[in-house]
Amino acid sequence: MNTIISQIHWQGISAFMLETEDVRVVMVPEMGAKLVSIFDKRSQREWLVGSGQRLFKKVPYGAAFQEQDMSGWDEMFPTISACDYPGSGARHLALPDHGEVWTLAWRVEQASAGKVSLSVDGPALPYRLTREAE
Repeated sequence: MNTIISQIHWQGISAFMLETEDVRVVMVPEMGAKLVSIFDKRSQREWLVGSGQRLFKKVPYGAAFQEQDMSGWDEMFPTISACDYPGSGARHLALPDHGEVWTLAWRVEQASAGKVSLSVDGPALPYRLTREAE
């Protein structure tokens, strides 16, 4: 299947649209690589809930999940609920609600040849999370 990639603006924020004959997907790297639309062209059905009356805006690191617009598909990594991550000795890290990556801007590693590749580094724990879509 041939995927067409376009850079667009979604509610005023830079985004990528990936489109095939059957489906159209929109992701917003600046907002945790949020998927804001998965649209099935065959059935004319949108599979993700939109922001409705809530303002679509970037939220700060560590924000409570209910402070966002509640739309789309957010990555929840490395945790779902706010919790302490036990470190070595007496050191503990506080990890935020729905993890870290949903509030962080992701780097665009590739946006060509039918593929978008994004990544983000963990601020509290040493990891790199990567997502590829084609």
